[in-house]
Amino acid sequence: MNKNFVPEEFLALVSDALVQSYPGTATLDDLPKEDAVSPAVYPLLQVLREKISMLPNEFALEAFEKVRDGLSTWLSDLNKVTGKDGAEEVS
Repeated sequence: MNKNFVPEEFLALVSDALVQSYPGTATLDDLPKEDAVSPAVYPLLQVLREKISMLPNEFALEAFEKVRDGLSTWLSDLNKVTGKDGAEEVS
């Protein structure tokens, strides 16, 4: 992703991966060890934030729309798997 190109299909894949990686029915304490949250999730969220913020506005909105579902799943953190407000991890 750069200022002249937003890889829409790749961003849709990233969003799907974020949605699927979110443990949907348990808190972090209730998860079996094999179902623990991937250590790649938080760095991925940070890279997305960094890359989207670098894009010109007309491309940033397009990129954000492609990852919106995955981002909102983790930032809302309805099952409290992060043990804190998900937004704290990314900021």
